[in-house]
Amino acid sequence: MNAPTVGGEEARRLRPLLALAERLGRLAFALGGEGMDAVEVHYAGASDGALEPLAASALVGVLAGAVTEGSVNFVNAPHLARARGVSVRRARDDAHEDYAEYVEIRVSGRGGERRVAGALLGHGHPRVVRVDDFRVDLAPRGTLVVLRNRDVPGVIGRVGTLIGAAGINIGEYHQARRETGGDALAAIALDAPLPAALLDVLVRTGDVLEAKQARLD
Repeated sequence: MNAPTVGGEEARRLRPLLALAERLGRLAFALGGEGMDAVEVHYAGASDGALEPLAASALVGVLAGAVTEGSVNFVNAPHLARARGVSVRRARDDAHEDYAEYVEIRVSGRGGERRVAGALLGHGHPRVVRVDDFRVDLAPRGTLVVLRNRDVPGVIGRVGTLIGAAGINIGEYHQARRETGGDALAAIALDAPLPAALLDVLVRTGDVLEAKQARLD
């Protein structure tokens, strides 16, 4: 995959979509980057030329958490992925039923496949709209903590209390579930990152099954 080129009016129009793809890549890596061996980038939207630069932007985000030496950019991201044995697949999907501009990133590794998706809403406002099989609605900025938890009373209160006790403010808290009493997913936007030890404390509460954190900026 060669470095994509986008210029002129098309570059201006795609800028918020490319920024969204990079931040989704950061989130996807935080969720499933361990032992990563494949990345898929899916696009459903109006631009015929968007898929290749979107894939490159998504790789910048994904690889930002994996590369410890040097920097990752729009030009070298595809080459860095190939050098690490990470396969990259791009797909132009049919129009999405809910969103005019929709990007989905799938990362596969030792922990299986994780999926994140985002969309541009009216006037180019980006949102994270899906994590795995759960619908969410969050701005892709700052620090995002993703929890998988049991759908039982009191979980939200206990999580909020622990985060508040650490002196960190919650900007948005989105709880999603597929069925009553099953597993749920919480996507929490924070004003500052959580210490790694606090992520472990959240899991030790018993009803939180997984806690992951991503820095999207």
